[in-house]
Amino acid sequence: MSYTTKTNLVENGISPDEGQLADHDLRKAYRDGKFPETFNVTNIQPVGPNATADVAISGPKFAGPVSKQPMFVNQGGNWILSHDSALALVQAATG
Repeated sequence: MSYTTKTNLVENGISPDEGQLADHDLRKAYRDGKFPETFNVTNIQPVGPNATADVAISGPKFAGPVSKQPMFVNQGGNWILSHDSALALVQAATG
């Protein structure tokens, strides 16, 4: 599924350059046997008008869960990933 179907899930969208790179990295991770992955989301906490959560990513090629703490923003009544958090999660999932 192309990045274009996910731009509404990321604060200020995803640029074509970022999206094409993310799609490439995700396809490579799939070919390298890194999927399926599991994302365990816990400890959702408000931070001002935004929120954070603890996310542990695990999969067949991870020695142990990779932990991230993404920021979510309320955009038009919908909770979406901050731009930097989205990029960090893709990097963690494909790295």
